[in-house]
Amino acid sequence: PRAGVARRAVLRPRLLGFPWRARPPAAMKKLFTLGPQYHGHGNVIFAWQPGGSLVASIGEGQRNLFLFDRRGAQVDEVPLKSVSKVTQLEWDRDGEVLAILQPGEQNVLLWRPAERKLEVLEMNNKDPSWIAWSKTGPHLMIGTARGNLLIYNKRTTKKQTLMGKHTKRVMCGAWHPSENICACGSEDKTITVSNEDGDTELKTGDDPLRLKNEPSMVQFGHIRSDPQSSGTDRLLSIVIGEVSLLLCDLRNPSKPTELSFQQKYGTIKSYSWFGDSFLVIGFSLGYVIIISSQMQEMSEELSSVKYHANSLDCVCCSKEADKIASAGDDGIRIIGYNGGRDFKELKSERVQVRPESRVTHMSYSDSGEMLTFCTESGWVYCYLAKLTSLSAVCNSRLAYLTSLREVTIREGAAENASPIVVSTDVEPTFLALGPTHVATGMNNRIWFYSAGQQSRLVNERGYHGSVESVSLNATHACVLIEGRVYLHPIEHGDGKDFQFPRKEDERTITCATIVGNFLIYAQSNGRLQYFSLSDQKEVNEYNHEQGIKRCYPNQEGTRAVLIDTTGQAWLYNPVNDDCVPIRDFPNSTERVMWDTSDSSIFVACDHSNIYTYIYTHVALGGSAVRCLGNIELTGEGELHIDPAPMSLGHGLQAVLLVDGTVVCQQAGGVLSQQRLRAHELLAGVGIPTADSTERQRVSFRQALGLNRFQLAFKLGLALNRPELWKAMGRRCLECLDIVWAKKAYRQAPEPGMVLYLERLQSVEDKLQLSGHVAALFSNFTKAADYFSKSCCPEAALDMHCDFQQWEKALALAQTLAPHQLPHIFLKSALQHESKGENQQALTHFEQAMRDAGNARPEH
Repeated sequence: PRAGVARRAVLRPRLLGFPWRARPPAAMKKLFTLGPQYHGHGNVIFAWQPGGSLVASIGEGQRNLFLFDRRGAQVDEVPLKSVSKVTQLEWDRDGEVLAILQPGEQNVLLWRPAERKLEVLEMNNKDPSWIAWSKTGPHLMIGTARGNLLIYNKRTTKKQTLMGKHTKRVMCGAWHPSENICACGSEDKTITVSNEDGDTELKTGDDPLRLKNEPSMVQFGHIRSDPQSSGTDRLLSIVIGEVSLLLCDLRNPSKPTELSFQQKYGTIKSYSWFGDSFLVIGFSLGYVIIISSQMQEMSEELSSVKYHANSLDCVCCSKEADKIASAGDDGIRIIGYNGGRDFKELKSERVQVRPESRVTHMSYSDSGEMLTFCTESGWVYCYLAKLTSLSAVCNSRLAYLTSLREVTIREGAAENASPIVVSTDVEPTFLALGPTHVATGMNNRIWFYSAGQQSRLVNERGYHGSVESVSLNATHACVLIEGRVYLHPIEHGDGKDFQFPRKEDERTITCATIVGNFLIYAQSNGRLQYFSLSDQKEVNEYNHEQGIKRCYPNQEGTRAVLIDTTGQAWLYNPVNDDCVPIRDFPNSTERVMWDTSDSSIFVACDHSNIYTYIYTHVALGGSAVRCLGNIELTGEGELHIDPAPMSLGHGLQAVLLVDGTVVCQQAGGVLSQQRLRAHELLAGVGIPTADSTERQRVSFRQALGLNRFQLAFKLGLALNRPELWKAMGRRCLECLDIVWAKKAYRQAPEPGMVLYLERLQSVEDKLQLSGHVAALFSNFTKAADYFSKSCCPEAALDMHCDFQQWEKALALAQTLAPHQLPHIFLKSALQHESKGENQQALTHFEQAMRDAGNARPEH
């Protein structure tokens, strides 16, 4: 089917809350350039080692092959046997062997960098024309100019020749990404599919696949027969005659699908599968076309844009970086994928190429971190396309990766603050930030740097095991390794080392962090320990019913979120040993962040959402944690909060929370900010007098939801609505804040409530106060429960007497106030008598007289 008019999808993920405030996007950083001094002034080819440690390159007509590291420093130089043109450099999947193809030679060269050994793979006078390593096994497939195939096993060094697979030169092919099968295309207009033993994978009638034109750019792709399917089919994609794309399902190869395109696009120069959702095709006249991999939508174009004025040379994609790169006559354009079907050019990341130099080859590294391309004039360029989201926080300061070996430290929410840039000795895989130091490391080694304007390396330390986490305070570092914590000074000579647990054979610690003067660590048996660095001893211990997997203390260590082995989350307060369950906590939580300006606010983050919680230390019946979201007021003035998360933009990771502002790190290292849903209109403490009434009402509700009663009172004065004052009074009572409740009810005005609250203001016991407030809310069952647990349980008896609930009063009086039994029996008897229940009344009269003894009451 011919692709129709392009259907442009401009779908952006719906961002809840304030729009993103991103710092101006920066251009891609150039990591290194390799010039004609290595490659001459002709064409050059390159190939990255799997894992991205080394890149091999060689220029046309050059005898020497060069290997460089990720910084562009030369690692090795390999002299080849001849100056014949090298057309392919292919690394095996393990990065152990580099295969070098020189058509016209009678062999294939194999370079082993670990041994610095160049081997010659003899071909028995068969002219090699194409090579490719298996993506799942140790096999190298070699096609020849005569149409034969040879399979080489690097483990056994065994060679197997497959005669007669084709009748003409093998010119293209590809291995399946997850199965050990290989498809080869030939000038004889056929495609064969073979396994590692050389046996055909096609049915007898379909072997080989016969085409109407010569094949090129053979790839195994991904296609989904329905949008709900997570699996992919065995699909072969082939360019036919440079103008159409053939999609062949190997389960039914006799019925392929051919995609033809509009003539205005030109010929197909390059194409690439973008994950399992899209197919990206670059055309000679500058167009980049994106189509869906869903079978029912494959005939429609999702995007059709002419990115280059005159011509396009090649395209490449990286699902890991969510980017597409297109090279043409006016440089390299980068197209970002923003989720859904939203593709948009990232103009800040354009790369200008010398006008006389055409890009001949371009590719992303496996991780998507680096974009490398070469030109026909002997140059190789490498740019930083994506950074691993790596960050650490200390109070409101943020350290994050801004280049492969560069860490930037800044005040997270202060966009204009001067950053501190620290150059690291290695490409770190983990970070930690303290008040005066930053730590970077990988594997079992950590480098400690001072975090001032003149940063320097102050210590380097190795450990017996891979580092799982590291945390810093002003003087010490705590390092978690294989169930044990190592606490030691950051700089030399500042104190002695400690190890936890104390017993050498115990390796039960699951998480650890150092906060201020305390080391806090949790164990798999549910024990949470606080170790004081100044006293050098444990100062607090809490035993949880379940094992603790993760612990997230706030910056003072006065509160901590615990996640146990059952997935349940708890908030622990070491001051009173209170542990409160956290409701509506997502099981997919990846990290928890505390607000650095408000110690009662924390958020739980997963890959796409942020959930906001508020901890109320003093509340009705005790401490409480509530998930925030949409806040409304009911007709009775009750604050109703519907828990709801805030969506994260595509490719963003939350790294810091400052006064309701979430700082997020993008894939390129750029920071952006967004207000939490529960804070979005509370940008400051002032009253937005020019704002609309509805906006002020929303601000008022949000202030109540965050227990910011001073701000709510100011907003209430501006709105001056009785129902709002009653709502504030009720919320203040729920938090047992009698002072602000009185102020609110005084404005309502409700003098009777103010007078009653005056009497309650002298009550110090929080449970007794909770009982009075619950009774105000007509929740008498809870009120009785609170009273009975308070220091004055007789208040529950008084409440039942006030409501003439004599049966309940009698039950309580038996233990709490036996001296009141005669009076209560008498009142109960009178109540039964008024109802005509004479027998029960008589019994209670007699009981009242018996319990009263000599002091018989009159009746």
